[in-house]
Amino acid sequence: MRIHSLLAPLAFLSATALIACGGSQPPAEEPAPEKSEPKEAPQEEAKADEPKEEKKSEPKPADTGMPEVKRSAKDIITSPEVTFMFSFNNSEPKEKAEKACSAQAGEDAKKMAMCMKKASSKFEADGMQFKKDDKGEWVWIKIRRKGSAISVLNKVHVEFTDDKPTSVVVKTSGKDTGKGPGKLPSEAKIDVPNEFQIALDDPANGRMVYEAKIGIMSDDKAK
Repeated sequence: MRIHSLLAPLAFLSATALIACGGSQPPAEEPAPEKSEPKEAPQEEAKADEPKEEKKSEPKPADTGMPEVKRSAKDIITSPEVTFMFSFNNSEPKEKAEKACSAQAGEDAKKMAMCMKKASSKFEADGMQFKKDDKGEWVWIKIRRKGSAISVLNKVHVEFTDDKPTSVVVKTSGKDTGKGPGKLPSEAKIDVPNEFQIALDDPANGRMVYEAKIGIMSDDKAK
């Protein structure tokens, strides 16, 4: 009985030692870090990657290799075969007539039309042309047209001065060989706002506009 009681504690201690030495489990592995999903690029960076829209440039005129032609006022009024005919509708006398006729006619359209017709009839179908004579000298010719008949009112030699893109000054000299009444001024400034019109200031009637016409008078021998 004595031996049995001594062996029991030894057996318990041995079992405990075995459990401590060989029975222990390996330490648990740490969990692998989770893979983070790629973050979206900021809006500004995304926009930077997008192709930039190119600004549309206006088409340039084709280069012909030839110098640009610029015409002066003298070049325009001396164009061959061009006669500048008086335009009542674009001149100051029409503006004056409209004011006067409106005061007389009121809202009566028929009376207004008759008044304007009377006002325009005071102005003849006059025109002017600048060309060289047989001696190669410039002349200023003023004409009057009635139907197909053309008469030369004034014809006088002229000199061009102060030639600019939109105006030129003409100075007359010598004898006026025209057959009509009146005479051309000794000096006049001719405004040339475009290639189809010229304008002069008349002391009595104000600004008078003339429009370019082809074939009215091909030469200065009109009767």
